Amino acid sequence: MKKFFASFGYAFRGLAETLLRERNMRVHLCFCVFVTFFGFVCGIESYEWLAAVILMGLVISAEAHNTAIEQTLDRVGTERNEQTRRAKDAAAGGVLAAAIFAAIGGGLIFFRKARVDAALAFFKAYPWAIAIVAAALVGAVVFVALAGRKRER
Repeated sequence: MKKFFASFGYAFRGLAETLLRERNMRVHLCFCVFVTFFGFVCGIESYEWLAAVILMGLVISAEAHNTAIEQTLDRVGTERNEQTRRAKDAAAGGVLAAAIFAAIGGGLIFFRKARVDAALAFFKAYPWAIAIVAAALVGAVVFVALAGRKRER
């Protein structure tokens, strides 16, 4: 039983390390945060939440798998070869496909007149929220760009 619970620790550590080391994972996480925020603002339905959560999980999972594949191939050999390139490209392509389909799903959920009207009504009722979203966007850019960078000493 101890090994079973330890495996959760390893999994969380893997996600945390991927988040710290992989810029694209931070990009995906930022999108997840904004999708969640706008999901509440727009009042999406429970079935839409289900779709959004599944799509977000798919993209995060694909990025973690891509990182694992790239790290493994880098460990196996440092020389450039066609098989390694194809494997890395395929893994990256899997992430791209997941992200594209997640974006399409998000578009189907959010870009309907009722959802856009709900978001506009929210920002009209709470104009200060625009500043919060703008600050969050700046924070997201900084988080993506700077998190995980090694400090020069």
